[in-house]
Amino acid sequence: MPVLNPPNSVNKIYDTSDFSDALEGCALTTAEIFYHLPDHPVFIQSYLWQDFDLPPTFPRLTDFLIFWGRSIDGKLHSVRIAIGDHLVPNDLIAKVIVSL
Repeated sequence: MPVLNPPNSVNKIYDTSDFSDALEGCALTTAEIFYHLPDHPVFIQSYLWQDFDLPPTFPRLTDFLIFWGRSIDGKLHSVRIAIGDHLVPNDLIAKVIVSL
């Protein structure tokens, strides 16, 4: 008989580095990066970047944008940032229980 796993977050395996980052104040950060197409600079394209980062300085996003400027042909136009919720006590309790 096959084993059925319930479709909920109980079986989800959490990345401990993300959890540690959340405890240090990092929040899920989404950046919509607008850039000029290299072959057609009049047109603007967008790219979504997402990672846990530390507001308000955003060191990981800053490193990525520096990499972009050095390595990618599309010249940056603008960046729009959205920040997710920080870790709250209920999330902390749920993640500790799941990891046991």
